[in-house]
Amino acid sequence: MSTNAATSFDAITQIIARLERTAGAIGKAAVQTADADGTVRAELEIPIGESGEHPLIHRHPIEHDAATISLRFELNTGLLDEFEMVDISAEFREVTHRDGGLVVTVGFVIAPYAHPTPVEERDPVDAALAAARTPELRPYDDIPYLQALYDHCDTFAEMGERIDMDVSSETVRRYMIQAGIHVPATDHAEAAPLEVPDIELPAGIDADVLVEAVADARTVHEVASRLGIDQRGCRELLAELDVLDLVLCRMATADQAAVDPAMVCDRLRRSRPEPSA
Repeated sequence: MSTNAATSFDAITQIIARLERTAGAIGKAAVQTADADGTVRAELEIPIGESGEHPLIHRHPIEHDAATISLRFELNTGLLDEFEMVDISAEFREVTHRDGGLVVTVGFVIAPYAHPTPVEERDPVDAALAAARTPELRPYDDIPYLQALYDHCDTFAEMGERIDMDVSSETVRRYMIQAGIHVPATDHAEAAPLEVPDIELPAGIDADVLVEAVADARTVHEVASRLGIDQRGCRELLAELDVLDLVLCRMATADQAAVDPAMVCDRLRRSRPEPSA
């Protein structure tokens, strides 16, 4: 039996017990098996005494004229309203005269309250970014995604928080410039572009990507993923270039702050002099 069904059966059981305790034994009680949603249907035969006092049924004074005698009954819903976990409706089905008294048949429908599932509203910016995102592409190669990010965020700091990567706001800015989405201002307030050293690197490794990865990544594994090389070879390369500690220190201290890319460039220049012109 489901919890809802148990709740509904509990309610009709308590109603019967209350009526018997305050008004005496009731007659036939028919309770149907619960519906799939826990709704229980029942029918009770309730004797009505001469006094007209009853916890569920109120009998109005007899009305009569020369031709007819009228009896009026009214349900006292106060008893039904005491149940908080179910919604109870009741109606008169029949009134009969039996064993010198009146018997009123009342039908009940007892249904558990349907609590609506709260709908969590999605952040409209997150929804727009999810709609533009192509999972098969890396975020910095996903131009429509970068454009949506640029259109929906006011600052590069906000873009850095929302982009599907753990990178700094300056890195996001470089992504936008490289993608042709952001055009840097030409006034003096604009920072000078970073000069990445032209050093000899293993085939397939771009110096710009290397600097960016070392500046932002928190683990050697992450740097290796961005460079497209195995983790062991990545560790050896970072050690040769004297930048391994920049990654390991952040991992050891759980410091998520990005390293200044200019510092990475200085380390690279010292470790491998640039070829002469």
